[in-house]
Amino acid sequence: TCKAQEISNLAWAFATVGIQNVRLMASIAHWTLRDGFLLTFRPQAVSNVAWAFATLGIRNEALMECFADRTLQPGYLSTFKSQEVSNLVWAFAKLNVTHDVLMARIAERNLQDRFLSSYTSQGISNVAWAYATLKFHDAALMTGIAERIQRNGFLLTFKAQEIANTAWAFA
Repeated sequence: TCKAQEISNLAWAFATVGIQNVRLMASIAHWTLRDGFLLTFRPQAVSNVAWAFATLGIRNEALMECFADRTLQPGYLSTFKSQEVSNLVWAFAKLNVTHDVLMARIAERNLQDRFLSSYTSQGISNVAWAYATLKFHDAALMTGIAERIQRNGFLLTFKAQEIANTAWAFA
């Protein structure tokens, strides 16, 4: 039997090298959606599999809905690291899968406990881009992102594409 980490690693590896094996990804989705299996996924596994599907351009709404449901379970989102949040929202946006409740809860999470300060420039850029792409407007989140960017020379760490994506998100 497969474990969540093994499924996550397999999906991540194929996406990282750009191999779009639709049958394999369908099997990964099927395995992940098995009764109760998603409960064994840690945040990194959720975000990696979502990221892999998005990177390969394979839209599976049932899988993404289950990732949203898992993420919204009490206490689960608070265990996500900033990169895991960034990858998850980026995947939803890249696949054009909307889930307003998830996006609202992630926006709230981002504004708690100085969480925004844990993001890299790529992570902040991805979050801003994802919210803008999904047309999910959260003024408090965007204000928090703007404030984070302006602190301690953080903007100097941005690559050109990250600056462009973040500026587009604010446009």
